[in-house]
Amino acid sequence: MVDSAGEQDHPTHDEALSLLSKVSGAIGNFVRNYPGIQATDDIDWLQTWFRERVNKYFTETLSSSDEIQLPAPPPTPAQGELLAQPIRLVSIQPHYFRGFRETPQPIRLDETLVVIDGRNTSGKTSLAEALEWLFTGCLSRRESMELGSPHELENCVSNQFRPADDKTWVSGMFVSLAQGETKTFTLRRVLKEDYGTTITSRCISALFLNDKELTTQEEHQALDRFFASVPPLLMQHTLRLFVESNPKNRR
Repeated sequence: MVDSAGEQDHPTHDEALSLLSKVSGAIGNFVRNYPGIQATDDIDWLQTWFRERVNKYFTETLSSSDEIQLPAPPPTPAQGELLAQPIRLVSIQPHYFRGFRETPQPIRLDETLVVIDGRNTSGKTSLAEALEWLFTGCLSRRESMELGSPHELENCVSNQFRPADDKTWVSGMFVSLAQGETKTFTLRRVLKEDYGTTITSRCISALFLNDKELTTQEEHQALDRFFASVPPLLMQHTLRLFVESNPKNRR
């Protein structure tokens, strides 16, 4: 079992020791107290170190210098304090994205409950994928190798009727409550290069924050700041793959 209180790297920064230090119980305690390589002529110093402390542990003769130092627990938020400021998506506007052509105005999503209803091929999946592409810059259905019809193999992000002098983009307006103050910001992802015909091909896009184009690093920082790097949605394709995949692919 993993002790959530041990969510920190081992002092040696060794990957294996960092994982073992999160184990609860005596094993995790010993690993967290393991000092790493020491200046010694004893080639079996690691075995000696563990044997000494195991013996002291069970004979209850651990001295103050031998005692296990547990990592400090993470700070808990004060009463009523939020770990992250709430952010709400209030509208989205796809422009020549998937099944959408030019939308005259943004689609409002600012009600308590929003239900998207429509017949087949009316754009429900395209709207859901517009959200996914806005946050991630990719389409999980396209990149999971479950490509569907051959028409989705190439140029599946852009609408086929897009004028040559126009661009494919998806824009979303958000409202955040930072320190009790309501702030509005806009994210817009613009397609630069669509998917190709190979399974391994990827599309290329740029993310704009309030009309300012972000570098790749700035994009990651912005998404981490707003959404902790996790897109706040679960696509139906992703859910199906999670249920049907083996444990390795689920992770």
